[in-house]
Parts: sequence; structure tokens; C-alpha cells
Amino acid sequence: MAPLVVFSKIRLLQNKDPNPDSLTLRRFIHISNPCLLESDASTRCMDENNYDRERYSNYFLKYKNCQKFWNSIMVQRRQNGVT
Repeated sequence: MAPLVVFSKIRLLQNKDPNPDSLTLRRFIHISNPCLLESDASTRCMDENNYDRERYSNYFLKYKNCQKFWNSIMVQRRQNGVT
């Protein structure tokens, strides 16, 4: 039964429902994925530009750079013993 609850909450996020439960889940996802804004922007740009790679490549570059940055931060934290 739990997977259905998670699926329904994710579905609420996709519909931008102002339900407090969906906002709480979105905050949790943002904490676990610091590049959520870049990810959302790249997805939105793909949808708006009919998947024309030339138009949304800048958004993907920003997302890729964000992932590299946060990955290096996590590696440094593990090396320093910070969780």
C-alpha cells in the first residue's frame, strides 16, 4: 500500500497541487536533491520547446554543473567524516 501513497504524492507534485502534503514532500525532495530547481527547469524547457536539443542544452549544462558541484561536496564530506 505504501508505494501507492508515494506515487500519489509524486503525482501531486507533477500537477503543482497546493496540497500541504505535496509541499512537504517537495521540500523533502529538495533536501535530498539540491539540484531540483535545475532539474525542473530543464524538464520544463524540454516540454516547452518540443524536445529541440539546441534550445534546452543550456539548462542541461546548468544541471550537470550543479550535480558535479554537489557530488564533489558529498565526496569531501565523506572524506572528512561528516555525514
